Amino acid sequence: MRIRLIFCALAGGLITANASAQHVAIGETVRRVRPPTYQGRYRGPEQTERFSRKIKIGRDGRVSVGNIAGDIIVTGGPGDEVSIEAIKRTRADRSELGSVQITVDEHAGRVDVRTEHTGPNDHVSVDYTIAVPASAAIASTATSPRAASAVTFVRGA
Repeated sequence: MRIRLIFCALAGGLITANASAQHVAIGETVRRVRPPTYQGRYRGPEQTERFSRKIKIGRDGRVSVGNIAGDIIVTGGPGDEVSIEAIKRTRADRSELGSVQITVDEHAGRVDVRTEHTGPNDHVSVDYTIAVPASAAIASTATSPRAASAVTFVRGA
């Protein structure tokens, strides 16, 4: 299984290499083992996981939302509770959904919601739809350049 390379110097200073058929077979094997190109890697069927929670905070409560990848939609309405609906999404393997946690911290008159990515390189986004009392104060942080953030019908925003 010896690989021969024949080098020929041409008049213009160019060097060409000729590899045996064994080398080509090795190259094809390596090519089949490599993952597909980035653009087509995560185009499988969408995998989702839903999250839902309701928390009483009072009419003048404070709500903060932090999200790395995904949309944040906040609407105001009657009542004194926060309704959090979230959908984790990926086109990669379903197990990647488990590498993203939705954390809700409750304090007196305040709720903090954040997305925590525990995997080193997950491909998961989380879309939030949150309903709050109309007079609640809102703070939202979305760091994805493609994320949409919207706050409607909230006087304390």
